Amino acid sequence: MMNDAFALPFSQIGVMVLLALAGFVMKKRGLLPESAPKSLSQVLVNAFMPALIIDNLSSNITLAVIQTKWRIVLYSILLLAASIVSSRLAAKAMTKDISLRPMIAYYLAFPNFSYIGYPLVTALFGSAVLSDYILFSMAFSVCVYTYGRRMITNVRVPVSRALFSPTVLAIASGLALGLLGIEIPGFVSSALTSAARCVSPVSMLLIGYILASCNIRIAFNRLVATVVLMRLVAIPVTVVGLAYLLGLRGEMLAILALFLAMPLPLNPIIFQESDGENSHITACVCCVSYLFALVTLPVMLYIVMALF
Repeated sequence: MMNDAFALPFSQIGVMVLLALAGFVMKKRGLLPESAPKSLSQVLVNAFMPALIIDNLSSNITLAVIQTKWRIVLYSILLLAASIVSSRLAAKAMTKDISLRPMIAYYLAFPNFSYIGYPLVTALFGSAVLSDYILFSMAFSVCVYTYGRRMITNVRVPVSRALFSPTVLAIASGLALGLLGIEIPGFVSSALTSAARCVSPVSMLLIGYILASCNIRIAFNRLVATVVLMRLVAIPVTVVGLAYLLGLRGEMLAILALFLAMPLPLNPIIFQESDGENSHITACVCCVSYLFALVTLPVMLYIVMALF
């Protein structure tokens, strides 16, 4: 198991790097049109991501789960509130550039808890712990696709339109199906699961395509390094250490540590491309975080395995 703590992160990140490399090569060889980023992001936002949300919420959020595991939900909500407030304060202290603060705050508040987190938790601890991990991440998932998206894009969608966006409708549908105990027909469930599995590979193809058009050296600076190290080292060590001192142990502590140790999220790239904004710098910064994570994530997983 300890060896898995070092091997699995390399395996998962390696898969994502290969997919990004495929997107990079397709851009360089002219195998995809210039409209590819816009088209891929639209498919992600309007089809694959809603499928992922409905699939997860309907399967994992039930009245029985809420009644027996309400503490997991409570811890998640408390962490989310603290993350939003502290990330905004940190972003304000880190730069005087007002235009950069929302993105920095987003990166500090939201790790990539799903695309890498779900496979790692499943491989290390099994489906039972994965269910608790998904439950813990639900408050963050809802926030990412609502408040989080408004943080990082310049497009201001009217509230009435935002309420009927595919993402919000998916959240409402998934919660309703789960809490009301409505069983999804087998073929529909299979279709949702298949579409949900497309989110990570299509996202990485998109990132690779974008990276082929930009100079990654622009992401190697002190501010980016600070944000990445805070996300990968300072935040998980501080929060997990505090939780340990307060008496948190076992599975809940392991879930918290894994959740916070993940690299920067891919959502900003998808949201920006979907809204017609330039995501080159965002893609470069994400790439840097994954390079750092090759070192930090195995170490954190080793610690998690020792605690678990």
